[in-house]
Amino acid sequence: MKSAMALSAILVVAAPVGWSAPVTYTMNRDHTDLTFAIDHAGFSMKRGWFTDLNGTLKLDPDQLETAAVDITVAASSIATNHELRDRELRGKAFLDVERFPNLRFVSTKVTRTGPDALDVQGDLTLHGVSKPLLLHVKVNRLAISPFTKLPAAGFSAEGALKRSDYGILTLIPLLGDEVKISIEAEFSAASAPPP
Repeated sequence: MKSAMALSAILVVAAPVGWSAPVTYTMNRDHTDLTFAIDHAGFSMKRGWFTDLNGTLKLDPDQLETAAVDITVAASSIATNHELRDRELRGKAFLDVERFPNLRFVSTKVTRTGPDALDVQGDLTLHGVSKPLLLHVKVNRLAISPFTKLPAAGFSAEGALKRSDYGILTLIPLLGDEVKISIEAEFSAASAPPP
C-alpha cells in the first residue's frame, strides 16, 4: 500500500564543488528516511515508514539531467508503530511480502525545474506491478562531506501514488487509495572523483 521508494528516491544537486566527472554514490542508510501517509477513514492521516533501503546514484554536477538513481526497498521493513497492523500490511491483503519481497524505483528522466529543484520520473515496481512515478526533488546540498572528506549529496523528495494502480485494493475507500510519499536522503561516494 505504499512505497516508495522509494522511494528512493530520486536525485540531487546544484552547487559548485570543483569537479565535473560523473560520480557514483551509495545511499547512506543512516541518514535516509522513506515515509508515507494514507487517509484513515477521514479521521487522520496515518504515517509509516520503511527501514531497509539500498540504492545508488550516478551524478555529474554539470549535467544534472543525465543523473540516474536505482533504489530498492525491502517490503517487509514496513513499520507503523503497531505490531499487529504491521503484520497485516506485510500479508496477502496488502504488500504480500512473501511473493513480492522488494519495491524498486529506477529513474528514467530527470528535468531541472528550478535552481535547486528537479523532477525525477521513474518506474516504481510494487506488488509485482511497474508504473511510472514522479518525484519532486529539492536539492539540499552537493559538496565534500565534512565527515568523510568525500563527495556527498542530499535531497528531499515528495510524490504520490494510487495503491489501486498496483493491485492493492483492500479497504478502499475506507482506507485511502492515494499514498503520499516523503523522502529525506543522503548519498555518499566511496572515493574522490578524478581531477
